[in-house]
Amino acid sequence: MAERPANENLSEGSQFNRADMENLYEDSMDSMLSLMGRTVTLWLEPGQTEATNNPDQFNPWVNNKDPRLGPVDEGSSGRTVEPIFVNYTAHVVHGPSPIADGRPFELEIGDVQLTTVIGSKQDMEDAIEVEVDGLKFDRKKVDERQMGFASPKYLITIWTRKAV
Repeated sequence: MAERPANENLSEGSQFNRADMENLYEDSMDSMLSLMGRTVTLWLEPGQTEATNNPDQFNPWVNNKDPRLGPVDEGSSGRTVEPIFVNYTAHVVHGPSPIADGRPFELEIGDVQLTTVIGSKQDMEDAIEVEVDGLKFDRKKVDERQMGFASPKYLITIWTRKAV
């Protein structure tokens, strides 16, 4: 048996090094998010702020100023409950989509997969619901998946359509 030498020469190395490949990957992902991404709204637990009733607000029914027209406060606590939301740009994939399509998770009818920057991780974990294309979704009981070339820079989460 005789071994024939392989027809390859890797001694010169590649024109790309690891940092170049990482930059190429991140630039591609960032471009995909900025060009094809959609705005998704994460709704977080309502926050409380000090009530700021403004007695100078105008009441059209009595043609006068009315202190009752300030923000709705929570009883006599002097605090106002305000919804908190944050918007992120995300790559959105609506289900159904089997894992065989190369996706990291199987998406069922009514599911949505969001790919966002890793900086959204805490907000994604704290979110009560997410609004995508005017539809509201709850967090699905699937762990998120972090992705990146050398270190995690993006996050994939799965959400399921809220029952109406």
